[in-house]
Amino acid sequence: MIACRACGSNRLDTVIDFGPQPIVHHYLKYQEQTYSLFPLTLESCDNCGFMQIKNPIDPDILYVDYFTISSWKYQPHMGRFIQLILEKTKIPLNASILEIGCNDGTFLEVLKDAGFKNLLGIEPTADASRLAMAKGLDVLKGFLCPDVADSLVENHGKFDLVIIRAVLEHLADLDGFRLSIQSLLKPGGYIALDVPDSWFNLSEPDYTLWEEHVNYFTLESLGRYLSSCGIQIIHDETIIFSGRMLTAIGRYTGNVLNSSPNNIDKLSSAIIRYRELWPVFRKSLREYLFDLKEQGHRIAVYGAGARSCTFVNFNEIGSLIEFFVDDQEEKQGLWVPGCKLSIRPSHSLYEERITFCLLGVNTENESKVMEKHKAWIKNGGIFRSILPPSDMLLDSWPS
Repeated sequence: MIACRACGSNRLDTVIDFGPQPIVHHYLKYQEQTYSLFPLTLESCDNCGFMQIKNPIDPDILYVDYFTISSWKYQPHMGRFIQLILEKTKIPLNASILEIGCNDGTFLEVLKDAGFKNLLGIEPTADASRLAMAKGLDVLKGFLCPDVADSLVENHGKFDLVIIRAVLEHLADLDGFRLSIQSLLKPGGYIALDVPDSWFNLSEPDYTLWEEHVNYFTLESLGRYLSSCGIQIIHDETIIFSGRMLTAIGRYTGNVLNSSPNNIDKLSSAIIRYRELWPVFRKSLREYLFDLKEQGHRIAVYGAGARSCTFVNFNEIGSLIEFFVDDQEEKQGLWVPGCKLSIRPSHSLYEERITFCLLGVNTENESKVMEKHKAWIKNGGIFRSILPPSDMLLDSWPS
């Protein structure tokens, strides 16, 4: 029987069954290329309220190559993350630091530029780890597990700081990660992490879930999980990045605590509303876009990232859209699995007479897109967002 990854209870209820879905970042080279579908069901735990994806896809399938490289993303919060590390941990510049899931080493480079000298990364994907190593960074290709953690400690000693940026939401084995982090950290060592805030999904609402994001943390559930690892949060804050992110600094005390949830009723009510609103949201969106088509609009989606691709697939609106546009050259000429829409350069907005464009870029990137396409807007083109917390969301969005 499947158990909650956070508390071990087997009292799991279905929140939304999205049906069989593709791996959206495994783009197609041609429209009729075959691809696999996997069940995608969001569940919640009656005991602790933790939301999670049932039966996650095998990481060896998901993370052969990652394609979305860190250096391709606009990450305005990295400076603040470094500032928090310096202010809250006060570790010296020669402290031993490990970044788990370091991708192409972008943040390791930022740490190096900040003066830190003793840096190590671990990254499971072939493309990202290869790029990191090519930069001359000390990076191990592989997945973190207790055996790998023990090997790292044997070869490098325990660490003063472990950094986990946008990783916890991907981990199907939270028990194994708990054992790993307890092996890796020195007594009194620190952890610095960020993770998507699932209260944001529930409150907006935001249905742009992703098959890679198998865990949906709130600040409370994150605190409970870290407490079970022997880590006490000493600072937390939220940032706007790819929706809303929780950022936390924790200190390893070794005092393992298994606390009970405090706001289970509030969380349960929010989950129920989220579930009941889904068919209403979907129907309203489809009717809104159909009306636009009836009015003669040609519709495209700007941004072929995971959130926008799953939005199109979950809502089954591919037949109402002409294509995706994306400024990342590596994506252009490829096709999105599921909806089988092509990905084109953004000048296609002009050439293909697109009149209505769904902004599928994260909120922190919207102003750049609007500035780039002032001429298109001046000629009557309309941008509306499909990704909260934008203040340009479609009129069909529930309040």
